[in-house]
Amino acid sequence: MPRKKDSSPETLAARKLRRREWYKEWHRKYKHIKTEKRLLWAARSRAKRKGLECTIKESDIVIPEYCPYLGIKLIPHLPRGSKRGPIATLDRIDSTKGYIPGNVEVISWQANTIKTNASVEELINFAKEILKRHGAGTGL
Repeated sequence: MPRKKDSSPETLAARKLRRREWYKEWHRKYKHIKTEKRLLWAARSRAKRKGLECTIKESDIVIPEYCPYLGIKLIPHLPRGSKRGPIATLDRIDSTKGYIPGNVEVISWQANTIKTNASVEELINFAKEILKRHGAGTGL
């Protein structure tokens, strides 16, 4: 029989504090690990959760200095609460496939967010609209 959780305010607050302390300790250790390894761990976790194939190795993860889509300098991590835009993330080029060699690239969190739910056609239409609205003044 499952144990019933105590939902009294003191218990919830204590549990929240323990979770926060655990996270701080975990993050302090985790952020010093090589970026490629952290990205691989996260990819394996997402693949397992989503039922995707994950056959990449750490050597398949190549981190460029700049985001190939936005041209911003990539950084390995930021303190909690900072804007995530330039953080290096692992992207599946073809989102219908899993994390397999040749289907992953490292891009900025901001670019990955833009690509997340958009199809190629939607991204092309978006880019065309940006150029139509702002292209004349940018020399494009």
